[in-house]
Amino acid sequence: MDGTTITLSQSAKDLGVTVDNVLNVNQHIRNVCRIAAFGIHKAFGACVYIRWELEDGSYDVRSVTAKSRVAPLKKLTLPRLELQAAVVAVRLDATIRDETTLELRETVFMTDSMIVLAWVRSQAITFKPFVSARVGEIQSKSNPQQWRHVSGAENPADDISRGVTVEKLERCRCGPQFLRSPEEEWPQSETKPEISSMDSERRKVQQVSNVVLASDCIDCERISSWKKLVRVTAYVQRFTHNMKARVRSGDEREKVTVGPLTAAELGDAEMYWVREAQKRLHDRLKKGEFKTLTPYKENGIIRVGGRVGEGVISYDSRHPVLLPHHYRISTLITKHVHELGHDGVATTAAKVRSNYWVIGIHRLAKTIKHRCVMCRKMQHKVESQFIPEIR
Repeated sequence: MDGTTITLSQSAKDLGVTVDNVLNVNQHIRNVCRIAAFGIHKAFGACVYIRWELEDGSYDVRSVTAKSRVAPLKKLTLPRLELQAAVVAVRLDATIRDETTLELRETVFMTDSMIVLAWVRSQAITFKPFVSARVGEIQSKSNPQQWRHVSGAENPADDISRGVTVEKLERCRCGPQFLRSPEEEWPQSETKPEISSMDSERRKVQQVSNVVLASDCIDCERISSWKKLVRVTAYVQRFTHNMKARVRSGDEREKVTVGPLTAAELGDAEMYWVREAQKRLHDRLKKGEFKTLTPYKENGIIRVGGRVGEGVISYDSRHPVLLPHHYRISTLITKHVHELGHDGVATTAAKVRSNYWVIGIHRLAKTIKHRCVMCRKMQHKVESQFIPEIR
C-alpha cells in the first residue's frame, strides 16, 4: 500500500461511521423492502431499506445496501440517468430477494422523477431503443403499481449520487423519517411530467391508412332464385338510400321511397350484380381474350359488340352484357330462363343471349337442364307391359 492509501485508511477510522452487519428482524412481523433511486449529471444510484412493524405499532427502518455508478462519458440527459438509476433499483431488489432469507411482503420503489414514473407506467414498445430496453427490464422485474413519487428533498438516494459529508450521512444510513410513519402519512405528489420531455423519447410512428372494402351484405350463394336475389338487393339498396336521405335532410318524411319496387330499382339491382360478376373479367379483357366479341364498356358495364348495331331488335339483344359462366348469377339467370318454359339446351341458350352473353352458355344450359327435376319427369320414358310369345 502506498502512502496515500494508508493515509486515507487512517482517516476513515477517525470518522466514527459504523454500519450494522446483521439485520435482526422478527419473522412474524410484516416486512416491507423500500428502494429509492436517483440520478444527476455526474452519477446515479439507488439505496435499499427494509421496514417492519413492531409489536407496539411503531416502525423500524434499517439500511440494507446501496449502489452508485458514475455517469458515462457520453453525456446523457437527466431523465435517462434517472432511468438508469431505476434499473439499478430493480436489479438490487432482485438480488436481495435471491440472497436473503427474509420473507419480504412487498417492495416499494420511489423516484423523484415524474418522467421516469410516467415511462414505467407506459408501454415500453412506444419509446426509442434506449428507453424502451430499460423500461422493459423494469416492467419485467417490477409492477408499475409498485412505483411512487417522492420529492428530491426526501429522497435518500440523492445523497448517493451527489455525495455528502459524514455529518450529513445520517439520512442515507437510516432512511428518510417518513418511513417510520404509517403508509397513509407518506408524502403524496400531484406533480405531472412535462409532455415535451416524454415525447422526445417517443418512437416515431408512421400512420398508414389501409382501405378495406366491406364484404357484400347479400350472399348470392345462399339464394337459389335470380328473381329473389334481384328483389332482395333492390330492397337493401332502397333502405340504404332512405337512411342516407334522412341523414342529409334531417326529416324522416322527406325524400323517402316507399311502396312496391319500381322497374328502375329492379334494373339497378340487376346492374349491381352484373358489375360484381364483371370484376373478374377486366384483367382478361386487357389480355385480349374476348377480341372476337369486340367488347366495349358502357357506364362501367362490359357489353358485346358486333355488326348488328343498326338492327331492329332491342339494344340489349344487339349488345348483350358479357358474363363469365362460373359466376353465381350466370347460373341463376340461366336457371330462371329455363324454368319459364323448360325448353331445350339451344332454346334456353338463345333466350339467355337475348340479354346476357354468358361465356360457355351451352355447357351451362345443358347442366341446368340435366339437374331440372321437372324436365327429367317429362322426358322420362313410359314403362310398357312385357308381351309374352304368341302360342
